[in-house]
Amino acid sequence: MPPILTPPPVPLHPQMQLDPSAPVRAPGAVLREDYLRPLAWKTRGLAQRSGIPVWHLRSIMQGAPLYAEEAFRLGAALGTSPFYWLALQARYDLLRIERSRRQHSWARPARGDS
Repeated sequence: MPPILTPPPVPLHPQMQLDPSAPVRAPGAVLREDYLRPLAWKTRGLAQRSGIPVWHLRSIMQGAPLYAEEAFRLGAALGTSPFYWLALQARYDLLRIERSRRQHSWARPARGDS
């Protein structure tokens, strides 16, 4: 693996946004397509490196949500930030909620509200 370059810290801001032009993918899809396949790793190998059970990694790659513990372990095993994995999950969740919101009246602002 090439050396891992650490980017400078990004200040956390209440209006923080991610690049809207970047495709939104579930963390499990990112894990499979951007890490396991290019590194030619099997799920079992990642399970050994991360301490996350194989069955749990498979469920994440099939769309189950990822939480802080898994984010921490994936970060350590793959040389990424745990925040990266949590941001992927949050962005994916927010997009799903936004799509659902468009279909339900409970999420629309009341008249006169913005």
